[in-house]
Amino acid sequence: LWYNDTPVPMGSTLLNLTLAVAEVEYSTYGPYLDFPDVEAVFVDAINGVSGNETHAWFWWRWNVQNRTWVFGEVGCNHPSVAVRNGSTFAWAFRPFSTWPPPPPGT
Repeated sequence: LWYNDTPVPMGSTLLNLTLAVAEVEYSTYGPYLDFPDVEAVFVDAINGVSGNETHAWFWWRWNVQNRTWVFGEVGCNHPSVAVRNGSTFAWAFRPFSTWPPPPPGT
């Protein structure tokens, strides 16, 4: 999936952005410990590709200074994953066999 210059409202999270450009199925869990008013989300499927016993959807944020992908260690709707002008995110369907999963493009 590749989208460029996708407009989303200020304060949107990666989940909001992903919902704007793809068909997404997700599950909610208990609240985040540091944000008790926000239910944690796990993305189960994107555009009909569902996680299974060996694979799941993982996300990364591009670090411009280091020119590297940074693995998303919280849910895609966590308030710390706010989308900002110029942000670059990637989703990849990866196996659990390697942790953390390899970044996009590898």
